[in-house]
Amino acid sequence: MKKGDNFKFKPVTFDSATCPYCNNPINDITYALSDRQTGAPVHFDCALKKVGESENLASDEKITYIGQGRFGVVHYPDPRNVKQFEIRRIIEWEERDSHFDWRQKITDTFDNAQKSRD
Repeated sequence: MKKGDNFKFKPVTFDSATCPYCNNPINDITYALSDRQTGAPVHFDCALKKVGESENLASDEKITYIGQGRFGVVHYPDPRNVKQFEIRRIIEWEERDSHFDWRQKITDTFDNAQKSRD
């Protein structure tokens, strides 16, 4: 297949999962984070809510996801300019080198799709 060719992926379905925090189904597991104790998939918004409940924020601080399983408590010196901010604290939600079976299935699916495309 050469660059510019169209390629259609087969529809992908993953095992269903229920968020242990809210007991609702996780409809898009690719956006899920893992539970800190069990490693089970949880809704991103549920993880964000848990972080918010455990942090004492100053009036000028906000929690945001900064990637790699981490949240940050950030401060925006000028609230109208979200490009300039300071990370005041980092909250390690997922351990850096953690591996979860449910996430590996997602990775394998997309890796195989890429290989079949090449």
